[in-house]
Amino acid sequence: METLSDFFKHMVTDPIAAFGGMLAAYAPNFIGALFIIIIGLVVGWMTKSAISYFLRLLKVDETAKRDGLAQVLARGGVKEPLSLVGGRVAGYIILFCFGMIALGNLKIHAADILLENFLLYLPNVFAAILVMIAGYLIANFFARAALVSAVNHGLKVAPLIARGVRMALLFFAAAVTMELLGIGKQTVLITFSIVLGGIVFGLALAFGLGGRDIARDYLHKRLKEIPEKDSWEDIDHV
Repeated sequence: METLSDFFKHMVTDPIAAFGGMLAAYAPNFIGALFIIIIGLVVGWMTKSAISYFLRLLKVDETAKRDGLAQVLARGGVKEPLSLVGGRVAGYIILFCFGMIALGNLKIHAADILLENFLLYLPNVFAAILVMIAGYLIANFFARAALVSAVNHGLKVAPLIARGVRMALLFFAAAVTMELLGIGKQTVLITFSIVLGGIVFGLALAFGLGGRDIARDYLHKRLKEIPEKDSWEDIDHV
């Protein structure tokens, strides 16, 4: 018959001892994860400072104010300079990466699967960031070129044309970015097709309505030339 001391040992002492053994075996992994998190905080802070300084050298804040991006961010509640926002985003990305590494150091099966999926997804994130940066720079370049060309040709809607070019290229860059990230691939494809088709149809309709007189005169002239050409060929044949 089991005594009270055996019952206490079986129900209390042994589970506590087993739990202590698990903690002792798990402590090195936990301490290592904490150490990785501390390193991540330091590296993230250094990355934030470096990226912010680099963006200030590129005069990103002045460009954002000139192009209206700073005003758009301010309406969305982001009132800090774009260089600081970019640095913080880069710092958080670094910290998140170190957090995933620390999670993998805990030797938990679910965490290992999560880390593996994250590492496979990480190249898409970097590619999406590069696409957005390149899209922003290209959109500004072509918008500026369109503005200069429209002003040189004396068009009164030059700012509207430049804004349209910028928005179209930014929309294309955003669509490619979402495609790389795998966010709503079918939705992005359908939306992009509808918007692009609408733009092409609108331009075709505007060109058709605006140039209908020219098209009518051209067709009338061509139709008048055809019988005359045929009659001369008949005379030569005779």
